[in-house]
Amino acid sequence: MNSHNENKTAVDYDREGKEALKKNDYKKARDFFKKAREICIQQGDKKNEAFQNFNIAHCYQNTGMPDKAIEAYEACYELIRTDSALSEYHAIILNNTGHLYVTTKNYDKAIECFKNAADHFESLGNMIGKALQLQNIGSVYRDSLQSEKALENYFASIAIFEQLDEKINIADQCTNIAYIYSVDKKTDDALKWYKKALKLYEEINEENKAVLTRRNIDYIDKQL
Repeated sequence: MNSHNENKTAVDYDREGKEALKKNDYKKARDFFKKAREICIQQGDKKNEAFQNFNIAHCYQNTGMPDKAIEAYEACYELIRTDSALSEYHAIILNNTGHLYVTTKNYDKAIECFKNAADHFESLGNMIGKALQLQNIGSVYRDSLQSEKALENYFASIAIFEQLDEKINIADQCTNIAYIYSVDKKTDDALKWYKKALKLYEEINEENKAVLTRRNIDYIDKQL
């Protein structure tokens, strides 16, 4: 098969894989993406090999195979990590890999991924992306019962969102902060932050989140 035909075959496999994804047939999609990747490897096309690894990782991620997904994402990242034009893509890969490491309870690796993703977003001037990574880091520290570090990152995240007037994200960080204070039995601080969140949720008509926040406030009030 000549190079032109190989390219066409890889494109066809990629298209069929994406069609399978639309039907949530992840196994079939993965098989097509693997065939496309094999052609990319044979041709020395590292960029498209990386993209197929990303597609394969997505399939593994959605079929409860985190270790396989991590392996594919990391292979993807390694192939393109020196390509500065793909910095946003790097950040997305690191974000996805970080969440998978959380799933496997490898919290140190998760934090490393989220920190690197935050750096990439910052280099692109995407401060919302950076703030969301700080939120991710805070949540990892929350899950590993490190309250001080969780709060440190939630506060860093909310500071960025406040500068950008991102009200929904400000409110979400308020609830994260309130939760930490609630777990640490600092009820006055918890109430303060839940009430701040509630005011914002009501202001932007996020009624479902407002309902949950009122329940948290009522629960704390009953403990006093």
